[in-house]
Parts: sequence; C-alpha cells; structure tokens
Amino acid sequence: MPELSVPIPNDFFQLPRLTQTDIERYQAVGHEFVKLFVDVAKIKYGPIDWSIQSKTPEITVFECRANHVPMHLVRTEINATLEEAIAVFQTTTLTETRKLQAEVQPLVLDKVRLYNVTLPTPENPYLFQSLNWAVVDTTYPKFVLKRRDFCFIEHQDVVQFEGKRAFVRGMKSIELACVPSLEGSFDVVRGEMLHYGSVFVETDRPGVLQLLTVYHIQPNGNTKGALGEKLMRKSLEGHYRTIHDVEQVIRSYHLGHLTFLDPTSMPPLDSQVKCEICTKYFGRRRKTQCRHCAKIVCSRKCSAKWKVMRSGLELNVRLCSGCSKQSQGQPSSTNSSMSTDSVAEYLQSMTTTDDFSCYEESVVSVEPRQDYKVTRITITDY
Repeated sequence: MPELSVPIPNDFFQLPRLTQTDIERYQAVGHEFVKLFVDVAKIKYGPIDWSIQSKTPEITVFECRANHVPMHLVRTEINATLEEAIAVFQTTTLTETRKLQAEVQPLVLDKVRLYNVTLPTPENPYLFQSLNWAVVDTTYPKFVLKRRDFCFIEHQDVVQFEGKRAFVRGMKSIELACVPSLEGSFDVVRGEMLHYGSVFVETDRPGVLQLLTVYHIQPNGNTKGALGEKLMRKSLEGHYRTIHDVEQVIRSYHLGHLTFLDPTSMPPLDSQVKCEICTKYFGRRRKTQCRHCAKIVCSRKCSAKWKVMRSGLELNVRLCSGCSKQSQGQPSSTNSSMSTDSVAEYLQSMTTTDDFSCYEESVVSVEPRQDYKVTRITITDY
C-alpha cells in the first residue's frame, strides 16, 4: 500500500462550497463545544476529576478517564501576552497554518484549512472558526502503530476563565463527506478528537500566561486493551513534550517585528573588552554583537541566535538577552480584523487555495546607541 505523501496537494480533497445552512450549523457546533472545552480544562470545580500523573518544576501533567479513553491535561507557564498568542495562532491561510504546525508540533505531518467558517471582524477580532484536516505521525514504526488522521472543527475566541481573560483554541472531530477515510488507500487510520486544544490564561504577572493543554483522543484502529493504551500514552507524550516550543514560537513572532542593524554600521568588536550585559571581561571567550541594539556581548550566556520571519523570509539573527526578552509584558499591535463586507463575500468561496490573510505587520523599535552612526535596513536589503 502506498504511503501518503505530505504535504498533500491543494486538490487532494474535492471541496464543495458550504451552504449558508452548513455554515450556521458549524458555527453553532463550535460555540457549543468551546463552552464544554473550557469547563474540561478547569483543574478544580470542573466536570473532570483530574489527578496528577507527573510533575516537574515547569510542567504538571494531569490524567483521568472519560468515555473509556485516557484524558490528559498539561499545565505550564509561558512568557507571552494574550495578544501575542492570538496573533501567532490565528492563522487563516493554508501557508500560515502549515508553517505554524511544523514549528509547534513536528509530529503533525500536515494540517489543512478546509474551510474558514467564521473570520475575525472589527466587532469580534478574536472569534475564528475553521474546518480542518490533519495527519499525525507516531513515535513508533508503522508496523507497530499506524499514522492517524483527523477531520475536525477548530474554534478560537477570547473568554473568561476562572475570572481571568483567556484565549481558547478548542478542537473536536466532525464528519465531512468530502474528506473520506484514507485507511483503505494509504493505511492511515481515522482518529477522533473528543476534547483537544489549549487555553492561554492571563495571570496576575504581566507578560506571563498559564497554558492549559487538553489531550483526549480516540485513536481507533487496533489500539484496544492495556498494550494499546500504553502505546497511545507514549505517543501522546511526544506531543506534549513540545509544549515548550510554543513560547519560543511566540517570542520569535514578536522578535521578527524588531528592526535589525546593518552589520557594517555597528562598532568593531575590539572596541569592548567586557560584555555589555554581564560586564565580565571577555578574555578568551568569543564575543559577538546584538543585531538590534549593537551591544557587544558574550556569544553563549548573554546572547542567542533566533529564527525570525520577515515578510515571508526566514532569518537567523543574533540578539542579546535584553532585546530577546523585551517583548514580555508588552501588548501586540497586530490587527487581526477583517472588514465585514469582505467576510460576507468570502463565505461564498471558502477554500484553502486562496490567501485570506487579514494581518497588518507592525514594527516595534528601540532607540539605538547614540555613540556611533546607525544605518537601519529594511527587508528589501536582505
């Protein structure tokens, strides 16, 4: 049997237009599901009796059983604002969706936006509903555990969570006639998302979010019994171990909006004998420069290379620890709204092959050092 090649071509699924009745039905499904999902994510005073499975200083994993299927909730904290999280995860196009999924969950081999059901508007810039398909790899060879694919609705919105403002991304499986099972043609088993997604919750500390991620998946196929549950539990660990990547992706998004200096305009490395961050003498330690503020710093402890996106181009830039952390606690000025007229027009022609991007890039700048001449470069100079 042939292996499914990913990413799948845009015409892999033949997608008819959704009728207005279909649109309203899926909108109602999303709203109803997200109310339940938010309750499920509550560790206390919710419908689920969570118990701690494992705990580290950074992450706590809770477990229970629901519908005879193991259910997990992972709690951690990340340095980000709610607006930054929304700007990163509110991807309305196929290209954005695939890129984000590859960065956050490498085990998801491909994710496709089949239909955008509800787009953000000026009146409600946070509400976004979409119908999707994804194929997921496992941490085992295929003869042990086959790939799974899912057809599901994703609902995003800002809600109140235990008295705090929160951004929710909830996912639940649905059936679409135009997205048939691939088990007979590519040996990919159709799984079911019962409760899946994340809740980003503001805390009393500016720039710090509580991140709650729920995993409740019916894998289907030959995964019954104790051995099947053990295999799926190990496979799921491969997913929630990547949660720390979420913070890095959000930080990279923000840092991509900084201005970067032309290396030829920065002061020479030998102009400093001490690191401008930790103030220690360099000695034999390698020195480098921050591309945003031009400080001469240690190459390891006081700076790092960041992968950032500028106008669709991926760049690796060196930033000092001060500049790489400056976004924490600052609101994002990203505009994630779309005109009401364009939304109404779009609802009649929703496919993943069009570009429905509704973002305007914003730039956050910091005043450069004044002891030398600075030449700022734009993306056209790369």
